[in-house]
Amino acid sequence: MAKSNDLSVPMHPSGHFTWKDREGVTFASDLPEIFCSRVWNDSCDVGFYIKSARSGDVKLFVMSKDIVDPITLERVGEEFVSKDGIVVKVFNT
Repeated sequence: MAKSNDLSVPMHPSGHFTWKDREGVTFASDLPEIFCSRVWNDSCDVGFYIKSARSGDVKLFVMSKDIVDPITLERVGEEFVSKDGIVVKVFNT
């Protein structure tokens, strides 16, 4: 876990995600049970860090929106985004 304003924020290796261009995808079942948490003391934003296996860089991803199935209108996952616009989608299983 990494620290963000004195909060313990989960960190995941980039290998837990399938990557294409600037988008990563995974299933919640492929991550620890608590895969995201609050990232700032003074807000309710939730997210996690991803550590690149290639460069060792660590980026913070913050939840930006729910992913909703257009047919059933059920929430099927969450989308997280980094400061530089990389998107990660975590789907429910």
